[in-house]
Amino acid sequence: MKTIVLLSMCLLMLSACNKDNDKSPANSETSDVVLKVGFDMFNSAMVQRMNSIGDPFDLLAVHYDNDIVKITVGYPGGCRKHAFELIWGEQIIAGNPPSVRMILIHNANGDNCEAYITEELVFNVSELIGSHAVENLSVGVYNGFYSEEEMVYESPEYDFDFEEGDECVVYVTASKVICGAGLYNNLWFALDQTMPVEYNDFSFLHYLQPVALDASLAGFVPKEGKRYKVGVRKETNHNFEEVLICLAYSGPSVPVRVMCVQEFE
Repeated sequence: MKTIVLLSMCLLMLSACNKDNDKSPANSETSDVVLKVGFDMFNSAMVQRMNSIGDPFDLLAVHYDNDIVKITVGYPGGCRKHAFELIWGEQIIAGNPPSVRMILIHNANGDNCEAYITEELVFNVSELIGSHAVENLSVGVYNGFYSEEEMVYESPEYDFDFEEGDECVVYVTASKVICGAGLYNNLWFALDQTMPVEYNDFSFLHYLQPVALDASLAGFVPKEGKRYKVGVRKETNHNFEEVLICLAYSGPSVPVRVMCVQEFE
């Protein structure tokens, strides 16, 4: 009789343990994703990640298409609902295409289970950067827990229709861009072509970003609003590789070395 009672108690205890722990990954809930925006918040998180923030996870993939960002992550768990915090620093990096950088932080909510969960976090980038979203956008994600881990989705470049060379054959207008940088600070060369966008019938300009100057043009400084014919060559190695243009996106840009300049009326 004692043997039967003890056996029954053991079966009950085993059943209770299974109810607490036998939550398979298939039954786990989708993680919450909290989107946050702030320059100081982003910079603070980037410093703190050197000593790890939150709980461990793996960055497996990042993809961007038609305003939708998809981040695939992997982490141990399966028994509790997890949460992820994504922080954007309110800055777009100029270029062709433009790019944004974000940091992802994981909260396991005390989940001690060891099943390896693979999950895709999906959100519309306009929820972060608003109307500054563009068709081609490179998206970089930093892992808040592993300081060496980051992943970048490289978006296709926009087509730039200009002729490279030493002769003055390209028509441009010296125009200011918000928060831009280069040889003449935020004074860049706007091409005549534009890039239409889907909202408010607005069009972005295409820009040549002067980052270097031929020795024969020493001392040349363009005047805002002035039209020029220029000769330019693409410049890949320069001091303005990651130009932050704040919240305002002026349009796709290509860094160039200016080889020839003529005023054009």
